[in-house]
Amino acid sequence: MSQTTICIKPQLQFNLVGHEDAAASSDGKGAQFQMSAGCCGQEGSVAAQGVPSGAIMHFAMEKAPEGWLKADGKAYAKKDYSALFSAIGDVYREAKNTDDAMFNVPDLRGEFIRGWDDGRGVDPARKNGSLQKGTLVVANEYFSDNELYNISTNIGTGQAVAGTAAFGADAPDLAGYPGLELHYITGNKGVLGNYTSSVGAARPRNLAMLACIKI
Repeated sequence: MSQTTICIKPQLQFNLVGHEDAAASSDGKGAQFQMSAGCCGQEGSVAAQGVPSGAIMHFAMEKAPEGWLKADGKAYAKKDYSALFSAIGDVYREAKNTDDAMFNVPDLRGEFIRGWDDGRGVDPARKNGSLQKGTLVVANEYFSDNELYNISTNIGTGQAVAGTAAFGADAPDLAGYPGLELHYITGNKGVLGNYTSSVGAARPRNLAMLACIKI
């Protein structure tokens, strides 16, 4: 009797015992299936081929599920979570963590994740795992004197990119915004610290969920 191997997922293997038309054979016996962990020459258990250490996922509950840790910046012993430390190393280690036997998981509480630029040039000079501040915008105009305010920097002429970075904004490729015009408004400058209720950091509409990291 022949045996045909059918692979339907990397971690599952079904062996079809008998020809594919066995169900119609004269003895009335249908096809028989056997399942094993290896598939098409791949070795290892289902668990070994599952979610790798260091993966980040969000969960719709308040506690980390089994096999995961909250991505809350806490420090853990390298020997207790060797697979996770091997995956992420000391990238997220906090300055206050001076114990070489400990490492930190990333702290994603209240944070958005942005794809690492990795040499593309859209978000340059960033290291994997580095933080980036929010972009400031005018959020409220409540003054009774009808003055119009805008946020500015003291960075001089010829340093436009540095000025943009000071706002927490990305330097845009203006070629992608045809027809865009810039109009100047003149007026007195104010100290930003005096108008904290008039500014805010931009954010998209969002839903809060628990970020966890695979151990």
